[in-house]
Amino acid sequence: MLFIFLKKGLLTMLAALLLGMSTSAAAPDAETQLDIIASSRDVWKHESPSLSAENAISPRLRNFDPSETRVAVTDLDANGRLELLVRHAARMKGNVPKSFAHLPTAVGMSVYEVSADGQLVKLTTNFQDDCPDLLRLGGVSEIAPDGTRRYNFRTSILSKDDSYEFVMAFQQFSIANGRVLCRTLAEEHGIYGTYDGKHFDLMLRTVNIYDGDPSHRGMDIFAFADTEFFKTFDNVLQPVGSVQWMTGAEFTENPRAALASSWRGFSYGAR
Repeated sequence: MLFIFLKKGLLTMLAALLLGMSTSAAAPDAETQLDIIASSRDVWKHESPSLSAENAISPRLRNFDPSETRVAVTDLDANGRLELLVRHAARMKGNVPKSFAHLPTAVGMSVYEVSADGQLVKLTTNFQDDCPDLLRLGGVSEIAPDGTRRYNFRTSILSKDDSYEFVMAFQQFSIANGRVLCRTLAEEHGIYGTYDGKHFDLMLRTVNIYDGDPSHRGMDIFAFADTEFFKTFDNVLQPVGSVQWMTGAEFTENPRAALASSWRGFSYGAR
């Protein structure tokens, strides 16, 4: 009996040791992962027109302004495997009023992660439209029972026909099980009218909350401000995390140094 007990104990210890080895193998130290990302140019070069032949630049990338590209290193899902975030955007061309010049007309994103076998892989997404503007990424809004960390933030898109219009999407973003997830929880639509060619007034502003409540459709801004959704949307868990962005040019010029700087500026926030 004593032999059997000792044998079971040794097997338990061996299993625990192997599990620990497997866990460490799944998440190399941060410096090693930064090396992996920096050396994976063939994977992330497609995010930069300057690194691709003219005939190899994707139509998607041609729609964005290279000066608006931002890159960051994070571990948003806190699984120990670093992510490379790439954010793209387009701006309205021509003489745009200062009050609108900072709003993008379109945004795009890609998220890569270091895999368990030490490769940089692009993560799949659960959406095609309503792409989030990752530059607005802030602190953790909630941690689900399964450990998924959810981030709430707004994405604003500007357009122009007879007047300037914008859509502000209230979105929830997360990374879980190797997938990038994003849900648009509410949308605010605004139309600006102009007078004397210089000044703009907000002519129309309506909000829809997509929670199944009919009274939350077509709300004016005052009714929206009185909802529990609006009052709690910006709540974040303490301490607040941070993401350190760099320009696309900084990244491609010296990937390893830029990645290290971005990683040093990242903080997990809520734990």
